[in-house]
Amino acid sequence: MAKDFRATQIETTKIILSGGIGGSTLGGIVYSGSVATDREGGIPSTMLDNVGSDVELFISGTIDGRGNGGIVLVGGDLVVSGGMITQASVYRNTNTKSANFNVIPSDHFLFVDSSSGHVTASLQAASQVGPGRELIFKDIAGFADVNNVVLRPSGLDNIEGVNNDLTIKVSSGSIMLACDGVSNYYVVGERS
Repeated sequence: MAKDFRATQIETTKIILSGGIGGSTLGGIVYSGSVATDREGGIPSTMLDNVGSDVELFISGTIDGRGNGGIVLVGGDLVVSGGMITQASVYRNTNTKSANFNVIPSDHFLFVDSSSGHVTASLQAASQVGPGRELIFKDIAGFADVNNVVLRPSGLDNIEGVNNDLTIKVSSGSIMLACDGVSNYYVVGERS
């Protein structure tokens, strides 16, 4: 029969997974040999206080010895104690438009070239888009003061509570909209 791993069997800076934890509802615990675990993998009696009965995974330790913050519960399923570093780049779809167009589901940044005339962007129905959808419209040619960029709500939808077009009228202007997923788009940033 194989023996269980113990923190004393490996370097104390390693992280290991130990099976079920007696006296708790946790199915597993990931811990490091740190001050929090007495560098031996032992669990101080206060370590699991206020963790909750629906937690499936518990993580303890610090990154590079920085800080010893409290326990943070994330969505009832994951508890992280100590530091966490994530690095990621977020890229969103961009489209350049120079004539009237319908906004499509993949649109996010809409660069509008109004040098040849007014451009109207017809928005999708807010109920189809869903809550939290963001759209950013930018006059990239610098002609919106002469050739406006018009944002048109769908059907009975509203922009800022009004069933009317919203217009970028400032050269190089921009507008950022957020959708409530029901029937409204709201201006959350603008230079129009």
